[in-house]
Amino acid sequence: MIANLITKIIVGIVSTGLAEYFISGVTTDGSFKTILLVGLIIGLLLFFIRPILKLMTLPIRIITLNLFTIVIIMALIFITDVFIPDTRFQVNGLINLLYFSLIVVGVEIMTSFLKK
Repeated sequence: MIANLITKIIVGIVSTGLAEYFISGVTTDGSFKTILLVGLIIGLLLFFIRPILKLMTLPIRIITLNLFTIVIIMALIFITDVFIPDTRFQVNGLINLLYFSLIVVGVEIMTSFLKK
């Protein structure tokens, strides 16, 4: 369980760094501490809140063949964006939010292969 928590936090930190580097609509204040803080918050939300949301949206995830999970991750990133002041972390636009969530999914897939 602790290994999963650490994995989710690492996923959050790595995906935040990648999104900030590759997506022009994702901006931070440029400090490494901000990337760590945002990644920590995203990792904690992925570990604690995402399973609850996945259970609540089970019928729609079945209908959409689990693609609704990307919408759940987008919501968690948006929540992180709301709680951190705009001067430190900001995601501009829905498309950038979608790209960020796809990066999170990709990093999660890569870490799942590394854990095996």
